[in-house]
Amino acid sequence: MMEYERLVKRIDENESEGAIAIHRLALIAAYRANRLEDIPKITQAMTDAKFDELNGEIKANALLALGGIYIYNEQLDQTLWHYECAKRLDPSPENAIKLNVNTVIVYIKQKKFSEALALLDSIDESKIGSRGKGVKRMLEGNILFFESRYAEAIKAYLRSLSFYQSEEDMTGAIKVKHNILFAALLSSDWITYDRFYNALHGDIIENVELFGRNWIDLMHVSAQFQRQRITQTQFEKAFLDITAVMEADYQDEVAELIERLHLSIKPSVSNKTQYQLPVQLGKRWCSPSN
Repeated sequence: MMEYERLVKRIDENESEGAIAIHRLALIAAYRANRLEDIPKITQAMTDAKFDELNGEIKANALLALGGIYIYNEQLDQTLWHYECAKRLDPSPENAIKLNVNTVIVYIKQKKFSEALALLDSIDESKIGSRGKGVKRMLEGNILFFESRYAEAIKAYLRSLSFYQSEEDMTGAIKVKHNILFAALLSSDWITYDRFYNALHGDIIENVELFGRNWIDLMHVSAQFQRQRITQTQFEKAFLDITAVMEADYQDEVAELIERLHLSIKPSVSNKTQYQLPVQLGKRWCSPSN
């Protein structure tokens, strides 16, 4: 944050492109570092720099970024509010697709599955590349997963995986394999489970920075219990030991696993954040002219 403030002070008033780049990078950095308390300071600096006088596409970009941060912070109504603002600014075709994709993610989190699927179906695949198609199929799989249609979800995930692999996108491929493993566990599809458990083991060894060990260990001990290879006492001890050291980003998935397996376990996974962002941080950029 100190480096950000130093850079902003050095920018000439006429260097709008440099200022825009620094502000956007600061937003992303604060989000990734889980320093959400810095977000209002950055948006205030953007206001001080008369960001609202810039063109609609630039403001749409800022609203898109803010909406994503609100998703991370589980302030979903604020995400939708910022996205509606962005849509009124005539965003680029690429950003229009991103807005729809992120709105689908919000609908899934809100368990509005029919709305999510309808919006997802409206995305024209002729306008997105292989990676975009991979994202679309993964989201389709997520909707089916949350509707407990696991076999159909796995089929959607496999289609998604083929797109990610065609782009040699290891991060995307690992995320999809993770979802396949989860769906296979919950549907007791042990052939698929074993196949992707072994595949993920190889991925983890080669790409530790992309995928933590704790989640796959938790999946494995849950599968061992489901397959009656360990006792309930052994399972509960292992479950609590693993979740005690898990990254906070996995708290939603741990909660989902507990609910789907009807467990009475209460792990101590820490919250992702306890800081609530102020509402309507992007209000100044919500119309073509302010």
